Amino acid sequence: MRLQYPTNLRIVRLPCTGRADVNMVLQAFVEGADGVMVNGCEIGSCHFIEGNVRATKRVGYAKKTASGSGD
Repeated sequence: MRLQYPTNLRIVRLPCTGRADVNMVLQAFVEGADGVMVNGCEIGSCHFIEGNVRATKRVGYAKKTASGSGD
């Protein structure tokens, strides 16, 4: 059974959240997205060792960049 998603929702599947790039997240906003959700395994249980730690840092950087905060 597959879930049905609204037509305005786009899912990008990656082997690990560590593959999520800052530009990928920011490009979604450039293209008109109201929000972006990066969902993966919890810290300490990543199959790819530190992918989720990298993703956490990248999402934090994307948040700072999108908000215009230079710190």
